[in-house]
Amino acid sequence: MVGIDYASKMIENARKFRIKNSEFYVLDINECLDLLKFMDIKFDLIFTKRALINLDSNSQQIKAIQNISSLLKKGGRLICCESSQTSLDNINFFRKKFHLKKIIKPWHNVYFKDSLIINMNFKKLKLKSIYPFLSTWYFVSRVINAALAKKLKKNPDNSDFLSKISYQLPQDITPDFSQTKVFEFTKI
Repeated sequence: MVGIDYASKMIENARKFRIKNSEFYVLDINECLDLLKFMDIKFDLIFTKRALINLDSNSQQIKAIQNISSLLKKGGRLICCESSQTSLDNINFFRKKFHLKKIIKPWHNVYFKDSLIINMNFKKLKLKSIYPFLSTWYFVSRVINAALAKKLKKNPDNSDFLSKISYQLPQDITPDFSQTKVFEFTKI
């Protein structure tokens, strides 16, 4: 197992677990590709979590996905757990209907544009699926709960009853509202 992170504290914490057959590096995602190619390593699985949204543009994200996929074995999987601009736009569309303040993503993030990922012709890489695993919860907590809180003149609380029961509902009741999604790719 190889782990990389831009933040040295994250790598320090990972090393404390003393996982057998593991190596951890403090690297920028763009630099790590050169190192791993030099090491001549191919992986069965590569996982990113809120890493690609920190790149400066959607085109850099596409390039990173393509470059990362070069480290996969044939049939290997790339799992990207990243934020979706498409879903944030959907949430804000409905928030506007209830005269709620627009949710602004953090200044340093570039969220994935789902259609760009879906329509991209990656070399030797196929998008297998997009899992909007918290779609109903995001819709209820960011739209319905926020509208109710506004009507009751209180601050929305994502730990209240309405938000809690939304976890227990099927998450595809309101598709395409999950700000965080899992994009699953397969090396072909």
